[in-house]
Amino acid sequence: MDVMQKPLELKYIDQMAEQYVKMPNNYRFVQHATGVFLFYNNTTAHAIMLNKRELSKLEIEIDSRKKIN
Repeated sequence: MDVMQKPLELKYIDQMAEQYVKMPNNYRFVQHATGVFLFYNNTTAHAIMLNKRELSKLEIEIDSRKKIN
């Protein structure tokens, strides 16, 4: 089963952006050799896989939240 075929819901992108803006040192972005991006939580060692489109949406959401805060 190709898990990258199921799109990430926008509500999760919003939640991830909010978490990143609140505690940026807890997270990092990693690109796997296959091209998949990981939103990695340094504290819990959990990772969320993102494709390029989802990563772009997340980056836009993070930037907009930084401007508000």
